[in-house]
Amino acid sequence: MVLPQELIEAIKQRATEQGLSITAYVANLVRRDLGYPALPDPQEIAEQLHQLQERVERLEHGDS
Repeated sequence: MVLPQELIEAIKQRATEQGLSITAYVANLVRRDLGYPALPDPQEIAEQLHQLQERVERLEHGDS
């Protein structure tokens, strides 16, 4: 696939802003356009994982 350089640069910038690879960013756009379910947001998943890890640590130490 060949895209204009200005579009490639805009895609790179937007993907970076969203914490995604270019492939993941473009795949999400195509999925949304085709009506496929969106993939989970990696930053949101990372935050949820962090919160779960903190809760497990508190439970292991007897904290509430």
